[in-house]
Amino acid sequence: MSKFCCDRMEYQALELKQDKKVKNHSVVYDQCWREYMMGFIYHERPHLACEIHSCPWCGTKLPSSLADKWFEVLKEEYGIEDPSDEDRDRVPTEFRTDEWWKKRGL
Repeated sequence: MSKFCCDRMEYQALELKQDKKVKNHSVVYDQCWREYMMGFIYHERPHLACEIHSCPWCGTKLPSSLADKWFEVLKEEYGIEDPSDEDRDRVPTEFRTDEWWKKRGL
């Protein structure tokens, strides 16, 4: 069973991203934070994105982002205050994928 709500979402979030001929795709899925974003080009800058909360194709409500929880768990369990800068090297490998939140049943 797919972890995506519909075939179109899976295609946009995974398959299209892996196609090296496609420079921009509309949906970005961040497995680490379980976050879906709609990518867009703004003044020829292709890497801007806006978090989305429902699938643009089938309308299914998407799971909540775990970005805040990611920072919270790193601070509470590992004492890491600044995982994106100063403490970057201390972030455990599991926090670079979806392993950390699946392991905790989130």
